[in-house]
Parts: sequence; structure tokens; C-alpha cells
Amino acid sequence: MEIKSGSDLILILDLEDIKGKQLRVNDTAHFKLYVWTANRNNYLVFNKRDIETKGNVDRIAIPDYFMNTLESGVLCYTYDYAKYDSAFKHTDCMYNKVKEVVTDIYWRNCNFNEVPANPVNYQTLEYIKDLIEEERIARELGDK
Repeated sequence: MEIKSGSDLILILDLEDIKGKQLRVNDTAHFKLYVWTANRNNYLVFNKRDIETKGNVDRIAIPDYFMNTLESGVLCYTYDYAKYDSAFKHTDCMYNKVKEVVTDIYWRNCNFNEVPANPVNYQTLEYIKDLIEEERIARELGDK
């Protein structure tokens, strides 16, 4: 399947734990998703709160202006997850694992020649998301 620039992408996540059993984002204590194509050093980062977990699959909607920062190539993602485990009392009581998935989706970026411009500034995005989350919680508490 080929997706061209100018299109939003809804990526259905095929998640497995380290034993090969199906994993849902809501079952994890920590979850981070890295999406990349040809250049692994140029990637998009999504946290647990960015992923849609309703229904029978976990998925993420990636806007076209995020996708336009990636080079043309096969879409891949890596996920880092943590689960609580009392056997890890000497650290943070969680075990962490990383898995990599190569999809059958080819992303063709028609806007850029070789190196995409406008890299995503994740510090600014996380700061804005935190402000929005704080405001949402404050309004919910104010309504009660």
C-alpha cells in the first residue's frame, strides 16, 4: 500500500508483549511509540495519551504535516512499553521492553527532495499537551 503526502494516516498498531501475546496500550504502565521511514534518526514520537484505545484495536491518527517531516520509505514503528512487576523492586517496579514493527505501507513524500524540512519540536509539543491536559483537568474539577 502506498500513501502519498497530503494524506493523514491512521495507523492500526499490531502490538505484542515479549512472549508474543497481544498487548493493548491500556494494559501498560508506560508506552511510547516511535514512527520512522527510511532514516531511523528522523522519527515521530507519540505517548500513551496520543493513542486511540477505544474499540478492539489500538490506533493512532498521524496528521499530514507530521508525515511530511519523514522521508519516503516503508513505514516502521518501534514501541517502548513498561509493565508493573514486583520482581523489579530494586528499580522502579517495572520491566521495560522495546519491539520493532515493519509495516507494508510505503510513504511517498512528494513535498521534499531528499531531506525533509520542518522537523517536529517534541519539547514544545509536550509542553503544549501538558498545558492542555492541566486545563482539561481543572475544568473537569471546576464543573463538579
